[in-house]
Amino acid sequence: MKRYFNILAAFVFLLASCEKDTEGVSKETAFANFEMTGDPILFLKPGATFTDPGVKATESGANLEVKSTGTVNTSVAGVYQINYAAVNSDGYPGTTSRQVVVFEATPEVASLDLSGSYARNTNGSLAVFTKIAPGVYSVSNPGGAPGTNLVVIAFHRTPTTVAIPQQVSNDGSVTSSTGNTFNPATNTLVWTIINPGYGTAARTFTKR
Repeated sequence: MKRYFNILAAFVFLLASCEKDTEGVSKETAFANFEMTGDPILFLKPGATFTDPGVKATESGANLEVKSTGTVNTSVAGVYQINYAAVNSDGYPGTTSRQVVVFEATPEVASLDLSGSYARNTNGSLAVFTKIAPGVYSVSNPGGAPGTNLVVIAFHRTPTTVAIPQQVSNDGSVTSSTGNTFNPATNTLVWTIINPGYGTAARTFTKR
């Protein structure tokens, strides 16, 4: 009988210890849920006024304070990023962001559409252009690097110039391009990707 009593006492002690060890520890947390007003990519002409439509953050239906960082210089064409952050009741942060594109295509390129797949001359890897506004393209795999998921925004500045303005790309890296030439007769693009994960060689693509 004494043996069973000792076993029971040990079990109770172990249970109490476990409860003490987990006291005050949240097993589940509801992360901030963001609801963006307006589109995730906004388009402005140079000189326009930017007004942030804002973002709402909630945790299980309760509003959370949202702090935003980032600026937009509408006097300079470019791709700008506004970041939004909120912290839930357990202290866990959450973030989201939107891009603001400041650009106005010239009449000679506004009606053109470069959308399509462009094969890199060295390996056949495809850079895919999708027109999202006059003279503005979302480009996946702009470096023709197999296995990457880099996505950037590019500007068709002139009939013979397509460039990636400096921006924070989808993977968080800062990306741009130089040596930006486009031959409309052959649909051939040449540019050098400026990104920490890419080399400095010029990359040539031809539309398929």
